[in-house]
Amino acid sequence: MKKLLLIGVALLGLQNLVAQQKTFELDVVAEGNFGTPNGDVFHLSNATGTVVQQGPMYQNANTGATGFDVLQDYEVIGSKAVFLSKGVSYSVVVANYPSFETVHTFTAIGAPQTLVTGGTDKAYVSVSNPTAVYQIDLATNTATPVNDANSEISSYSNYMLYANGFVYVAMPSKLVKINPATNTVVSAIATQVGGINGLEYDADSNTVWVLGDTALQAIADDTDVTAAPITLTGVTNAGYLRFANNVLYFLSGKTVYAFSTENQTAPASAIYTSTLTGTWDFAYGKGFDVDETSGDFVIGTAGAFAGPSTYEIVDGTTLQVLASGTIPGCMGANEFALKTQVPLSIANPAQAQFSAYPNPASDRLTFAPKTDGAYSVSLYNALGAQVRTLQATGQAVINVSDLPTGVYFAKLSYNGASNQGGVQKIMIAR
Repeated sequence: MKKLLLIGVALLGLQNLVAQQKTFELDVVAEGNFGTPNGDVFHLSNATGTVVQQGPMYQNANTGATGFDVLQDYEVIGSKAVFLSKGVSYSVVVANYPSFETVHTFTAIGAPQTLVTGGTDKAYVSVSNPTAVYQIDLATNTATPVNDANSEISSYSNYMLYANGFVYVAMPSKLVKINPATNTVVSAIATQVGGINGLEYDADSNTVWVLGDTALQAIADDTDVTAAPITLTGVTNAGYLRFANNVLYFLSGKTVYAFSTENQTAPASAIYTSTLTGTWDFAYGKGFDVDETSGDFVIGTAGAFAGPSTYEIVDGTTLQVLASGTIPGCMGANEFALKTQVPLSIANPAQAQFSAYPNPASDRLTFAPKTDGAYSVSLYNALGAQVRTLQATGQAVINVSDLPTGVYFAKLSYNGASNQGGVQKIMIAR
């Protein structure tokens, strides 16, 4: 939650950047009404200065297509979008992303419940009729049941997680761990939090976190060793676990709580209470999300499946509402995916004398100066720490394949001049 402040201290003064109003990109999944194909995905953005809504994305991209009859879950995996439909009939639909044009439809996968990525080209789906977990290969459009020799998968799952190359499937009081490389259950991990209400992964400590009604528990991803449960004093019916910047976020009622994974002895703190209306339809499904870079979060309601869904986006640092409103045509919002950022402008128009591409980058970042001569370029993470530096003439390439995804800042200077080359914001995404 300190990240934006640290950006200001470590980078703003150094590079003479000017912070502007935050912008957001928000994907909203509309579940739709049972028996009525009106489930779809909508997109909201205020990048132009006002909130602009797009959608229904799938119907707009596929001529003559209807929406989904109960859009149960949705996930973007690499260059594909996957939709689970669980209405009168069942289907799993794969589409290209971001065009949303249909690629393949599975109809023989019974009652799909929950979806998670299994790597860059694989998805995992938990189904309830009959009980099973399927691996879907997005390159070959094939679906294969997980090899579960000891019958560890005993029911459908509401919570699945991809972490450090493994898929974790929540069963009653245990996690089933699957290796996507072999599509095989490799272990079952007993938990001590009661019923499981959420899963998250901290890559820095290689820890899987499990949430119960009143407790959290950490599991070492490489050894499956479980730590003692941490009681969440004063909290009941916790759910909607999310993780950003060494902080676990969850809901209890309409209150957002934050728990530091660095200072685990401190109690969870109530940081925000929503004023959105609704009871059972408040934060329906996956109606709460946190931007893993900024710590900003979104909460929504499903509008009692009778009217438009509503949302509010909250600054994770100031805890002020950044935006709120209704989503016309969005019937029963059951999932949100939020990204926010602070646009940066250069105070000196003579700056920005280089280009950097591709942006976003995944493994290699190329710098092309607009002025001849020797220069140096440094790459800073969002905390202001220098993570790369080089000296060059002409085009130069920096390997970023080992850097975590997120926001970075590239600063270029000619002949040692501190501000002559300028600063650009770089995204690393995979």
